[in-house]
Amino acid sequence: MGVKEVEHVLKESIEPDDLKAIEEIYYRAVKTDTLNSDITFQYAISLVKSSYEDDINTGMQLLKALVDDSYPGERECMYYLAVANFRLKNYQNADSFISLVLENEPNNSQAKDLRALIKGKQRRDGMIGAALLGGAALTSVGAIGAMAVGGLLLLSRKK
Repeated sequence: MGVKEVEHVLKESIEPDDLKAIEEIYYRAVKTDTLNSDITFQYAISLVKSSYEDDINTGMQLLKALVDDSYPGERECMYYLAVANFRLKNYQNADSFISLVLENEPNNSQAKDLRALIKGKQRRDGMIGAALLGGAALTSVGAIGAMAVGGLLLLSRKK
């Protein structure tokens, strides 16, 4: 899997009807006491692919619960926790989760590709933040300068 494929995973969105169908399976299993980790995992991944932040957060809670319960697909849970955080623009958290994957599987190319995308976003956002901060500082200096000039003009007119 290359960077393009990982980008596709990050942008992949689930149709509302598809999410509703998986949600019905999940809640039917809860109601009939037949819920298992695989159904929970499928529902969690579907929520992570949603366009709604609340759904993504719920998906993350389910994935974390699976990890806490020693789900055999822990690596996949960590990967999708990184994807969910990336989608929410929580790049530091995304990097933390993908680091856990890479600790156990240092040659995992999918995780390496996701980490590269995370780092790229962190750098880009860092540069944008610095530019905004610099622009704000220049605006403040400009405003202070304008007030000083205005004050001098008022003083010179009073004489």
